[in-house]
Amino acid sequence: MQQEKVRAMQVQRGQSQEEVIRALRQQIDELTEANLRLQEQLAARKQDSASNSNLPHLNAVQWIKAASGLSQERIGRLIGGTQLLLNLPRG
Repeated sequence: MQQEKVRAMQVQRGQSQEEVIRALRQQIDELTEANLRLQEQLAARKQDSASNSNLPHLNAVQWIKAASGLSQERIGRLIGGTQLLLNLPRG
């Protein structure tokens, strides 16, 4: 049944079997590339999510810094920060 539809489409379009195969291979290549890009994006998002969930205190410090304008060191002292808080990257 499916082969009959393909053949009917070929006749309508005047395409040879080789042309159809070439077009399908091109579609496969395009979809494979798109799939790889999506997998890379997903992996990056998972890594970002894991990093953020492993450092909830960092998110809190960044939020306090943005809201108050205080330095990271000052925030660390105010909340009884540990050496870890004081050694976080400044941004």
